[in-house]
Parts: sequence; C-alpha cells; structure tokens
Amino acid sequence: MNPDGGSAGLPFDYDQFREARRFASLDGVRGIAAVAVVMFHFGGPSFAWASGWLGVHVFFVLSGFIITTLALREEERNGRISLRNFYVRRIFRIWPAYLFVLALLVALFVARGEFASREVAETLPWYLTFNSDLHLGDIFYGHTWTIAIEQRFYLVWPLLAFLPWIPAVRRHRLGLLAAIFLVGAALWGVVGHYAVHYLVIAVGCLVAVLMHDRRTFPGVAALARPLPAALCWAAFAVYHLAVPSLVRAAGGEPLVIMGYGVMVGLILPSLVALPALTRVFGGRVMRWWGERSYSLYLVQQVAGWALATLVPVFGTPRLLSAVAVVLCSAVMADLVHRWVEQPGIELGRRFVSRPGRRRSPVVPPAMAPATPPVAPQADVPATFAGGALPSPRAVGARPVGAHRG
Repeated sequence: MNPDGGSAGLPFDYDQFREARRFASLDGVRGIAAVAVVMFHFGGPSFAWASGWLGVHVFFVLSGFIITTLALREEERNGRISLRNFYVRRIFRIWPAYLFVLALLVALFVARGEFASREVAETLPWYLTFNSDLHLGDIFYGHTWTIAIEQRFYLVWPLLAFLPWIPAVRRHRLGLLAAIFLVGAALWGVVGHYAVHYLVIAVGCLVAVLMHDRRTFPGVAALARPLPAALCWAAFAVYHLAVPSLVRAAGGEPLVIMGYGVMVGLILPSLVALPALTRVFGGRVMRWWGERSYSLYLVQQVAGWALATLVPVFGTPRLLSAVAVVLCSAVMADLVHRWVEQPGIELGRRFVSRPGRRRSPVVPPAMAPATPPVAPQADVPATFAGGALPSPRAVGARPVGAHRG
C-alpha cells in the first residue's frame, strides 16, 4: 500500500480521486438505466426478463454517492457545507423540469376533458408537495414517486451528517450510516418495503464516505483492480439476470432490491476509476443520454401518450412500442433539457455563487430518479392508449403497504 492512500496495481490513487472534477462514466450508466426503465414500462411482458425496473435503484446509488462526495469536498474546503446553497442547488436542479412536465400533463387533461375524471384537482397538491408516493388516489404523474423519496432523503441527510454543531457525528459518519442500516434491519418486517429505497441511497453515501477518507480509500479502491472489478461485474450481471427468480424465492422485492443496491455499490469504484469503463460509459453518445436522463424520465409518459394517440399500433406494450417511446422521449427530453432543465441549473448556480469563493468541484449532478419500476410479477396492461402509464396502485407497486417497484 502506498503512503498516499493508493495501492499497487490500482489505476488511480487517493489524490487522483480527490482531484477528479467529473466522473464521466456515471453519465453513461444513468443513460442506460433511464432507457432500461422506459423499455420495461412500454416493452410488455416479453421484456420483463430484463428487470429494467431496477434501473431506478441504480440512480439511487449514484445519487447518494455524488451528492455526498460533493458535500464532503465542500466541507473540507470551507470547514462546513452551506445548507442554504445545498438546498438551493437541489431545488433548481429538480423543480423546473418536474413542474414544467406536470403543467403540461394538467394542460393535456384539460384539453381532453379529463380534468375531473382523473381527479387532477384532488391529486395536484400531492405532486406539488412531492408526496405522490403517499397518495392513494389517481396517480397520473405517479412515476415521480422516486423524486419524493430523494427529496426526503436529501432534506434529512445533510442535517444528520453535516451539521457543524454536532462534531461527533461529523467525525463518525460511518457510525451514523451503520446506525441507519441497523435501524432499517431492525424495522425491516414493518417498513422494509418502504425503507429499502432510502437504504439503497445510503449505499451510495457509504461508498462516498469510504472513498473520501484516506484511511479507508485503499480498501474500497481495491475493488477497481482488474480481477476484483471483473468479479464484481460478473456477480452484478448474474444477480441482475437472476432477479425474477430471486424475487420469487424471497417472496417479494425488498430484499432483492437491497441486494441489488449493494451490487451497484460494489461496481461503483471501478466505474469511477477504470479508464476502460470511462471510455465505454463516458463517451460522447453515452454522456448525451446521461445528461438528458432526468428529462427522459419525466417525459416518457407524455411520449407514450402521444405515440399511442397518433399511431395506435404503438399503444400495445411490446418491443417496437418501447423503442418508439424511447426515441420520442429522447427528442422531447432534449428540448426540456435545453430550455428548462439547464436554465434552471444555471439559475441555481447564480444564486449560490459568491465573489471570492471557490466553486464546488464539477461532478455530474445526481440524477433525479427515473420512473418507478413496476413489480416484475405484475400483469402489464394490454394498452397505453388511455393516456397514462399503468397505475402503480393497479399493479401492486405502492411503497406503503407493498413494494413500490
């Protein structure tokens, strides 16, 4: 082991990791995960084997890693993090595109004369307060439950882990994360179906804390060595393909989701460190999809609706429909990304900028989670021509009382 925190045979050392301003490979992974979720939603039963619904938990792990890494670097640079700036960045990262697509959906319901029948007035407050995952009524924008999950996590996580007046917690964040996992395990039988999503985000936070500390960095970075990395990726691939069988064996999704989050955490160091993976996942095309993955997630329902209305053959869930929805969503997502999402991010940056203050390292913003995965054993409706994704309530995919997958 090298004294600088690196290890012999590693493709990078501690100082190189700390100096990295962008993890380009994570963009490509985000793009693949977003496409996988859309393909699952619109691909029908024949595409269920691919378990694209788990793409959302890839987003959760990456989000926890990126957000925590940014916060740790800001704290080391300035002595503390600015909670105000943290929340301002999250608001301007998430809200503009989210509210734009929500407004578009409401306008479409009004134009179609479905405002009352879809209970839009009753449901809208749940979306405006980011509590749609708790709503038991019509959920026309229901795939945004993942945003509600992340909003709550990032409301609480900085308060627990980065408050300057609790130095003991700041010195022992690994203990804090251990406590979070222990509480989750202790209450698993009661709230495991709901808490698992937060625990998966915490996996990404754990990897970030371990890689930020010079003392624990070598142990985690060792997973980026060629042989351990190959074994981790092989285990991840086998686990992913075995998900349908694992769900049946476990009698439900929560434990499988938790295991999947751990698997993503194990391949994360190699994604950050290995040049070969950066070339694969961080290329120009992959970055394009990754940078638009949030908008892609938001507009997929509108894209599916439009295609089913204009070309009824695309209203039947199957591979052809899924590909068409992905392409249509990509066009819409590019427009939303350029004209709504990016201007919102830039506006947030202007709000947090201060003269003479060094800006935070530029790491890809954490992806707001994509559409909720639909429970793999659930029946998929025969058509989306009605203008919406299948209701999570209809397929038993609620996070309260049943897995939200």
